[in-house]
Amino acid sequence: MPLDAADGTWVALRISDPTQNNGTPGPAGHPCNDWGVAYSSPWWLPG
Repeated sequence: MPLDAADGTWVALRISDPTQNNGTPGPAGHPCNDWGVAYSSPWWLPG
């Protein structure tokens, strides 16, 4: 996925399973309303 520091300088990687529903979903239509499997620590993009 292309990243651009102009969009924000902090990035975190989220791995999810879109075939499983999230028991505590966020707002309707949010792209991360699936089952989170793993998260990375955030890292900074020099701008």
